Amino acid sequence: MTMAITKTVITVAPGAARRNTSRRCSRTIASVVLVTAATTAASLLGATTPANAATDDFIAISSYKGIEAPPVFTIGGIAIASDSNKATNASIFNCISNGGGQCALQVIAQNSCVAVAANNLGETASGVDISLTTATDSATHKLQHQQGAYIVAKGCSDGQGIYVDPVPPALAPTVTVNPIIGGLEAHITDRSGVASQCTYTMDNLNRSFALPAKSTYDLKIVPAIPKFQRRNVTIKCDNGTTTETTTQF
Repeated sequence: MTMAITKTVITVAPGAARRNTSRRCSRTIASVVLVTAATTAASLLGATTPANAATDDFIAISSYKGIEAPPVFTIGGIAIASDSNKATNASIFNCISNGGGQCALQVIAQNSCVAVAANNLGETASGVDISLTTATDSATHKLQHQQGAYIVAKGCSDGQGIYVDPVPPALAPTVTVNPIIGGLEAHITDRSGVASQCTYTMDNLNRSFALPAKSTYDLKIVPAIPKFQRRNVTIKCDNGTTTETTTQF
């Protein structure tokens, strides 16, 4: 069988061809004009900063020792700002807001990571590095005593862009022991802000009592025989705090 092949010929008038060519040229010229305009605008406005580009911000940590006698808890405040003075002032303000008293600048760095470590003896140390982990390890390792070590505050001003303020642990109660007729009386003051059940222990003496939040409880231990010597006292509460001291009785 022989198949017939049909050829279709489309004839375009000379005028139409010129019009089509003219339209293509117009579109090409328009595209060039748009690209040129966009390039000029980018040159005038500046290149777009990548989302992960590092900044030149300062990061500062200030701190304050809550009490002088062990166990000492150091309160911290951290801030990031484009100016060193602003970062310093903001970190001091945040330290005070966290419960600090006379807060002072501990460390400041630009476009980097910082950390401040402390222990329950009141010793503090700082670390600076482009890595948050390295800065934290450096601060901790600078402490002469590692027992009771913790991080006061840490963070980065550069591309990591994360900073952390730790939640302070509950402060242990204070205690003052005075002799009374037939025994002694312990004035125990809560500093945790949380009501708790506590136990007073001195040698073979044990007394349980409820300690209201931010209040003082007067615990009377009668009878109690004085030994006229230094005696160890431990107050342990169910909020996780423990106070160890000595008294002359």
